[in-house]
Parts: sequence; structure tokens; C-alpha cells
Amino acid sequence: MIPSALSARIAWCALLALLLTYGPISHAATSGSAPLVAAPAAVADTADLFLQFEGGRGQVRPGNNIDYDLFVFNSGPDAAAAAFIEIALPSGATFVSFTRSFGTSPPWLCTTPAVGATGNIRCDMAAYPHVGGAFFDLVLRASPGTVGSVLTATATIGSSTPDPDTSDNSESAVSLVQSGSELADIALTITDSPDPVLPGADINYTLTLNNNGADTAVSGVLRVNFPEADDIDLAVPEGWACEFLVPPPGIPVPPAALWCDRRILPTGVSIFTFVVRTRAGDSGPLVLGATALSATTDPNTANNVATATTNTIFGASFAVPALSPALLAFLAVLLATIGMRATPRRD
Repeated sequence: MIPSALSARIAWCALLALLLTYGPISHAATSGSAPLVAAPAAVADTADLFLQFEGGRGQVRPGNNIDYDLFVFNSGPDAAAAAFIEIALPSGATFVSFTRSFGTSPPWLCTTPAVGATGNIRCDMAAYPHVGGAFFDLVLRASPGTVGSVLTATATIGSSTPDPDTSDNSESAVSLVQSGSELADIALTITDSPDPVLPGADINYTLTLNNNGADTAVSGVLRVNFPEADDIDLAVPEGWACEFLVPPPGIPVPPAALWCDRRILPTGVSIFTFVVRTRAGDSGPLVLGATALSATTDPNTANNVATATTNTIFGASFAVPALSPALLAFLAVLLATIGMRATPRRD
């Protein structure tokens, strides 16, 4: 038989578990006119909307078209009520076209400026379904007399349904209008330390990208190919966006490749730092290489490529320094003396 004190403790524990799970029992439940526990509260709908907006790359000139790509998606879990897309167009460009190239049924209902006019774009949908995605193509034209102007187009998506993550609901595309006669000398240098390095230790790289001018460069890009490594840490200068490339299956690429870009690259220096953890079994030279380009004419492309070769201690490429004959003779005598002292005497 369970003691009465223990029975009371078990009963209190069971009641506490019910209260923590279902909340307090209502007064009506004690009278038998309602369920024993309160019903769980209804969960509000949420719709995680997502947007990518790219375009304006390359050298934009007055009177030329500027192409943009817009992708929108609802990752749910629910439909987005009163969904909308807004695109704020730059004042230094005029509207050419806006078309949906793929996705989403029912379609978005969009209003645009007249061709050749300025203004904004607005699209609406009463209920944007979960897993609904759509691609749009936008074309603008840079207005005459805009050389040196920065054109910024901004796309935004939203709805009346709560969005758990609004950080990916808006994005801007920035372009610099140039005449086509600008010159930008992009130069790269790389230093490594230490050299040689022990297998399994870190190599510290400093990559310096310099726009020697005379003009601002547009659509500056940097690709870095790393040696095989156990880990890579990097510090990226302000204004640059970088990501590691993931190649398609079957495409041979270096073990790790980093792609960085900057829409507008003014004259001056950008410094990148990388810390590469070598593998324990590394032998032979480790090579880090980089290439930098831009859409602006470069008068000297010979300095757009740089490499750093780091030797590994005990690797095939590490050369033992040559010893002079006198030093070799001294070492031979020293070793012989040590051997004689280490040999036990026989009586």
C-alpha cells in the first residue's frame, strides 16, 4: 500500500503537470459543463517572404539600357494576405519594360510608368500562396547627361501577414554612369607569413587590391583560389561582398574559391586578410592565387593577377641550406666526441 503522504505528493505532482501543460482549469470545467482543460490558443498565420534584386552591372552609359532581375518567393508556412512588390526607380533613368518571366499563378497585378517616363512600379496579390515564386525582368534606360551619377533602384516585398524575418524583404542595385573613356588600373599584391610553415599550422595572407585610377571602376570583382586547407578565416574590407563558390557536380575547381564584388570601386586600397589552417599531412609548396578585374577599361592588365607560394617544412620544396666544408668538419668532430663520451668504458 502507498503511504497517504506519498499519495498526496503524487496527486499534487500530477495536478502541477496538468497546469503547466494546459493552463488553469476553468470554473465551468468543475461543474461538468465544459472540457476538463482549456483549449490551446489559435496560432497566427505567418508568411516568410524573400526577395533577390540584381542588375546594373557592367559599365552603364547615357542612353544605354540597364537590365535587372527580380526574384520573389513565399517560404510560408502560410499564404501572405494583401501581398505587394514595390520598386523605387532612380531619377536618372527612364522606364522601358517590366515582365514576369516565370512563376506564380494567379499572377501579380502590376502598374508601371509609361515607357520613357520616370516613377515607381507596384504589384499586388490578394493572397500570395505558400511556395509561390516568380521571376521578373526589368529594363531601364540611363538618361542623357547623367555621367558620374549613381543610379539606385530598390525593390521591396511585404504583406499584411506577419513575416518572421524581414531582413531579406528589400534589396538595392547600384550603378555608376560612365562615358566609356574612363581608365582604372587595378593592381594586386599578396604576402604570406610564415614561410616556410609547419604542416597543420596557420598561414596569414594579406591581399592588397589597389585601384590606381585615374578613375573610379565599376563592377569590380576579385577571385581568390586557396590551397587545400582544414580551415579558412577571412576579413573583408568595407564595401565588398564575398561568398565561397560551390561548383556544379563534375566540374573540377580548386579546393576553395572565393568570389568578391563591389559595384563601385573608387581609387585607393582595399585590404583583405586570410588565415588558412594547413593540413597535417601537407608537403611541398602551397599556392594562393588571385585575379581582379572591373568593367572599366584597365590600361595595365599585367598586374591584375598575383600569387603567393608558401613552402612547408619537411616538404619537397624546402631546401636545406648549404653548409661550408669547415662547418661540416666541425660537426663531424663534435658528433665523434659525443659518441666517444656516450660509449661506456670496459675495464
